[in-house]
Amino acid sequence: MLRTWVEVVDVGGFARAAEQIHLSQPRVSAHIASLERELGCCLIERRVRPLTLTEEGKLLLPRRAPSLPRRTTSLLPASPSKVNYRDR
Repeated sequence: MLRTWVEVVDVGGFARAAEQIHLSQPRVSAHIASLERELGCCLIERRVRPLTLTEEGKLLLPRRAPSLPRRTTSLLPASPSKVNYRDR
């Protein structure tokens, strides 16, 4: 589930992440929802376009599993309240 979440953040959306990791878009959504339930918080603002991380989502990104690619951590801004991952 964490790998799915990182891919969603990396590519900026659920549909593109699904294509990249060869899952259906509903499966990607289910992975994210399951991870959010497990953590007890929302990680992604679903009503905002482009994809925006919540404060909790921003905190989780640098703490991901060491075996996952490190490319997304360089995308974290110093302080903005909303992160736009499509403008990279």
